[in-house]
Amino acid sequence: MGIGSLLRIMISYNLYSWTFLFLVVRVFVSFITAFLAIFLWKKTRQSAQIFLVMAFLSMFIDSIYDVLLTFGFFASNIESLGGFPIFVFIFSLAPYVFFILSLIFFIREN
Repeated sequence: MGIGSLLRIMISYNLYSWTFLFLVVRVFVSFITAFLAIFLWKKTRQSAQIFLVMAFLSMFIDSIYDVLLTFGFFASNIESLGGFPIFVFIFSLAPYVFFILSLIFFIREN
């Protein structure tokens, strides 16, 4: 994929829509939380906090994946199993699974 095709994709997308603004804010906020989570990761050895860090990092990965899907870098039907989008399901569900595990370990430690 060259620069010309990338520019055609970007031009064809309506950058003035509310969905684009929501996507930019979501990526920015998830980047900040992932950046701060990496600092937390260096200072902790508790499993509850590690799962919390993994939840924030998976939120960032999910938002980046949404950006790549929105701009057409990936076709959303490629990773489907019988019409079910597996990667979209896994990337959107992973943060919640890590949050649940983190809360379980927080409860068990206290």
